[in-house]
Amino acid sequence: MKSFFSNGSIVLLVILLSTICLVAEAQQCRPSGKIRGRKAPARQCNKENDSDCCVAGKMYPTYTCSPPLSGSTKAYLTLNSFEKNGDGGGVKQYGGIFSDIFHSPK
Repeated sequence: MKSFFSNGSIVLLVILLSTICLVAEAQQCRPSGKIRGRKAPARQCNKENDSDCCVAGKMYPTYTCSPPLSGSTKAYLTLNSFEKNGDGGGVKQYGGIFSDIFHSPK
């Protein structure tokens, strides 16, 4: 019985998929939507390094590099500037994914 795909076709497909994955990983953050801020839980607003806390009802931008959100996502919004000389914050870990926007609860 003949194989439908040749070995060369399979290798080419693997290379193509690998390239697509690498390009997706290297994308820059771009504004992609908005998220409504909620009041921080009691004693959980960290104001170190001149950080701001979320304002309930205020709209904040989300970015294409942000992890996906759902109604059950357990994360805190970290307000970091992407502007030149902005605070930038540090890279946070979110559910095993590193992001400049969200970090998982401790």
